[in-house]
Amino acid sequence: MRTDWLPPELPQLTELLDPLVVERILARGPFAGLAMADLRLERIRYRPGRNCLLTWSVSVESAGGTGGTESIGSRHRTHLSILAGCAGEGGGNLDQSLPVEAATAAGALPLPGLTALLWVFPQDRKLRGISALRAPETLLGDLAEEIPGIDRRSALEIVQYVAERSCTVRIKLRDGASWIYGKFYRPGESMRPWQLMNRLWQSESCRSGGLAIPAPLAHHPATESLWLQGLEGSPLAMSASIEQLAETGRALGRLHATPVDGLATITGAERAAQLERAIGTITLVRPDLRQRLATLSGNLATGGMEPGGMKSEGMDSPATLHGDLHLANIFGLGEGRIGLLDLDNMVRGERWIDLASLAAYLAYHGLVARHDPDLVEQQMGQVRRGYESATGLVIEDRHWRELVAHALLAERGYRSVTRLKPNLFANLERLLVMAERMVQS
Repeated sequence: MRTDWLPPELPQLTELLDPLVVERILARGPFAGLAMADLRLERIRYRPGRNCLLTWSVSVESAGGTGGTESIGSRHRTHLSILAGCAGEGGGNLDQSLPVEAATAAGALPLPGLTALLWVFPQDRKLRGISALRAPETLLGDLAEEIPGIDRRSALEIVQYVAERSCTVRIKLRDGASWIYGKFYRPGESMRPWQLMNRLWQSESCRSGGLAIPAPLAHHPATESLWLQGLEGSPLAMSASIEQLAETGRALGRLHATPVDGLATITGAERAAQLERAIGTITLVRPDLRQRLATLSGNLATGGMEPGGMKSEGMDSPATLHGDLHLANIFGLGEGRIGLLDLDNMVRGERWIDLASLAAYLAYHGLVARHDPDLVEQQMGQVRRGYESATGLVIEDRHWRELVAHALLAERGYRSVTRLKPNLFANLERLLVMAERMVQS
């Protein structure tokens, strides 16, 4: 349970983050007798001033071959999502788009006295397509017509569930070795990533084997899901060798050089707004840091960035960016190759933004794991060297440090608050210290 800081406008989180309280909720009402056990807090999504969405996973007694299970046997894991809202008349301001009455009709269980609603997977107020996982035979039958190796008896396994955002599942094919992965989106949000991933897949970089990404296999509009061929390898988040990091840089160089039609362009104004939002969010937790954050923001704003986010000296046209770069989205494949996953967030922009985002990720996780700071420098140095060797481009050191400082606050600092990360109060200042040192170096 997070104890160093909790949103003052959501006092019920003190209880809803306590597994003993949630266990008591599950021991009564419609959940009584379901033999739930091993409760784990999986995700937190805090929306300042509005609400907080908690996702718990729990082991339950299996009722037989149901869809959406993570394992086959007498027990399986499923998920619960709890939406906690600010107190108000009738609790109707949990979300203006979904009053309590409508939520209850959609399968939510109000939690009296807590101004909160609870859903049990695969019920979800925004990911409507995952309801097909309750009895997936129709979905599997449709997929079998497009993807060889699938039949109606194939087992679906949950890989990742992000309540209200996405759900990733996988299916083992009949050969017993290959996997395909499906990702469910909110209504109206699956077509665009399907089109963009197909355009990237059909590019010369992918056709020649220079850029490794999952092959797009099928789009299932009825459930708003995309289906991709699994890559044979493991994410670098499990371990990353020096050569893998260098090859990551080379792979990014190839992605950045691959044009993809239809991408939105991230602008300097949008990045400035992103930083402003992050600073406002960080000061909710640490108002004492307001002046230092304002000073740093002013230094970044005057650091030579042009309105489009491009440095004036020596920068080329906007590149194809991954947009969500971290080691869990980078796969180590056979023969030293690197694969890139989760390309839903591709945009156009200054190429170094991607690398700076990865650097901030490495710095944050090094901070949490208490790694030697030199290790992070060495890791990012390998990525930069691989990138520079593949592209022939070298970034000005001052500009690089400004981009990393921006990512430390706008990405890592912001997410630390909206995910209510452990040691939040102390780590926000540590991130600010990192960012200040980057700019002052």
